[in-house]
Amino acid sequence: MSYYSNINVDLLNAINAPPKKVLEIGCGEGWFGKKVKELYPDCTYHGVELFPDAAKVADNNIDGVLIGNIEEQQVMDAVQSGYDLLVFGDVLEHLIDPWATLKLLRSKAADQSTCVACIPNVAHWSMIARLLAGQWTYEDAGLLDRTHLRFFTVETMIKMFQDADWGSKIEAKPRILWPDKTAAHIEALLPAAKMLGIDEKQVVVNSRAFQWVIRAERH
Repeated sequence: MSYYSNINVDLLNAINAPPKKVLEIGCGEGWFGKKVKELYPDCTYHGVELFPDAAKVADNNIDGVLIGNIEEQQVMDAVQSGYDLLVFGDVLEHLIDPWATLKLLRSKAADQSTCVACIPNVAHWSMIARLLAGQWTYEDAGLLDRTHLRFFTVETMIKMFQDADWGSKIEAKPRILWPDKTAAHIEALLPAAKMLGIDEKQVVVNSRAFQWVIRAERH
C-alpha cells in the first residue's frame, strides 16, 4: 500500500464516536476518508493534500480537498473552522514544526473535538539495533523514510499534543509488527537495560511499537 491509498485500520479504530465534520491533513487519494464516510455517512470530510495528482483522486472520494502544504500560511488560513475530528495518518513526522501546526489547527477546531494520529516510533527495537551497529541510513520508506524531519517516542508524542492544547484526555496504542520477531529481539535487549538501570517493563512498552496511534480528546 502506498501513502496515497493506504487505509490504516488501527487509526480508523481510534475514531470512537461519530464525527460531524472531519479534517484530514495529508489525505492522499482519500481512501481513508471514504471509509470513514461509509462508517459515518452523516459526516462531512475535508482534506489537505500536498500532491495535486493524489488530491484529484481524493476529490472524488471525500467532500473537498485543499491542495497545498499545511505549514504555509495561506493554506492554514484557508482551512475551515469548526471541525470535531482531526486526522493525521503518518504525517506529523514530515512537518518542519508539527507542534505549531497542531496548535494552530486546535484553534480552528470545535470546543469539543478529537485528534487521531499515527506516528512512527523512534524507540522501536529495530532502531536500537541500528544505532548499536552505528547505522542511521535513510530509506525510501519505513522508520527512516528520507522525508521524515522529526522523530518521536511515545512520551514526546503525548507531550506534543499536551503542549498544543489537545491534552485533556490522551491515549496511545501501539502498532506492533512482526510480533514473534519483536518479542525475541526485545528479550535480547533486557539484560542491557537492567545493567543500565532502565526499567525492563518500560523497555518492553517503548520498543515493541513500530508506530503509535494517538487519540487526543478535548472537552
